[in-house]
Amino acid sequence: MALPTPAKPSPQPSSGGYIAALLLAISVVVIAYLLWTAPTETGPLDATASSAAALLPPPPPPHRCGPAPSAGSRIGEAHVKGDEEAMEAAPYSTEVGQALPLSGGFAVGVKRYVAGAAAAEVRLLGPEGASRSSIALGPLRGDGDAPLVVALPGGQWLAGLLEPNAGGWSLRLAWSRQGEVHWGAEIDQGQDESLAFDIAYGERVGVAAWDDIDERAELSVVALLRLDRNDHQRVGKRQVVSRRVDAEMPRLVTRAGGFWLAYLGHEPPQPDADKGQGGDARFPAEQIRHAWIELLPLDLDGAPQGAPTVVTATDGYVQSFDLALAANGEDAVLAWREDDTPSGAEGGKVLLMHVSPGAAVHTQVVADEDVGMGTPQLLPGWLAVFNVRGRVRLAPLNGAGQLAGPLLLEPSLGRVQPIGASGDGLLLARPYGRAMDVLLAHCDHTRYLGAEVGSDAAAAATAAP
Repeated sequence: MALPTPAKPSPQPSSGGYIAALLLAISVVVIAYLLWTAPTETGPLDATASSAAALLPPPPPPHRCGPAPSAGSRIGEAHVKGDEEAMEAAPYSTEVGQALPLSGGFAVGVKRYVAGAAAAEVRLLGPEGASRSSIALGPLRGDGDAPLVVALPGGQWLAGLLEPNAGGWSLRLAWSRQGEVHWGAEIDQGQDESLAFDIAYGERVGVAAWDDIDERAELSVVALLRLDRNDHQRVGKRQVVSRRVDAEMPRLVTRAGGFWLAYLGHEPPQPDADKGQGGDARFPAEQIRHAWIELLPLDLDGAPQGAPTVVTATDGYVQSFDLALAANGEDAVLAWREDDTPSGAEGGKVLLMHVSPGAAVHTQVVADEDVGMGTPQLLPGWLAVFNVRGRVRLAPLNGAGQLAGPLLLEPSLGRVQPIGASGDGLLLARPYGRAMDVLLAHCDHTRYLGAEVGSDAAAAATAAP
């Protein structure tokens, strides 16, 4: 009889297997418990995400200016084959000066080349910058700039332009009546190489100011003379009004009760170190000297009211400046660029100053980085400053001529030169080959009005320079 096959014994788990299974079970329970009791907030993750977001650049703010339209005026012949050749101004290009706002438009002085020769004209523009008419002023001899156009009583205009004469330079006055050009006085400007001059008309008289050489004192001086408001052939006598410093680059603006005159002052040049070895003291070597701004009020008759006042530090290096009038019609507004390394290149900082007739001074730092070459421009309601790439940045100004918002790049405008403003319109000049396009962009002055200026333009009120 066959015996039954014995059953195989069931394998028994070892002690190590029991321990592994127990640990796995405990892990599952602990993980389930932690997931069930974990808070819903993810603070550390949110903080990390916030830190990463903080490293990203902020989104660009909305533009204050609309893009400059294609309509406007093209002054001169472009002489280019394609747009890639028109991005930069070519030699013998058209030049335009500061635009004068008039009723229903602007007037702007123009220097352009006709058949290879420079010619001067005044271009009258409509409210959107379209050309209405041109008043030719004839050939422009020498290296003179585009004519300076200034306001006359009754909404009229007068143009001043420099021409060489036997003794150096002369300032000629021209105006238009019923489309016909009339010429006024010819004012001797001396032999100074500087082409800087300015003209302004007030309630009683006009004033012309320029810099000239005083050979006896071996200094550059600022001189002025009075102009008749009605008879532009009549002028007064030349009068030196600057202090005993090297003075240059005069600027004039009409105010209630007279005028403001501002100019750059320098330390007198030191005699040439080679004078004893045959050098000439009249022509000192190129020297790096401090430069500051001096301000002088003139009365209704164009006569100085007291002595010039130094309004910026005499140990600074002012490169260039602009002068305007505050909205109250009395106070002066100054904008300037200064640099601790006075090489004339880009850099430094831009400052803004408000000065009342009582000599109260309020100064603000507008920009201390990304400052390009050129002069900061004071326009009605705006301050324009160029960055190192030649792009314009704008800051709104309040009625006192002080910053009312941040200085911002306006990418919609492109590479342009602001030359005038009226209301919300900003008149711009943009080179196109040898021609110059003049366009009007509309800018929202109220956007960011009263916003925080920011570290790049932190206000720094001072009681005295």
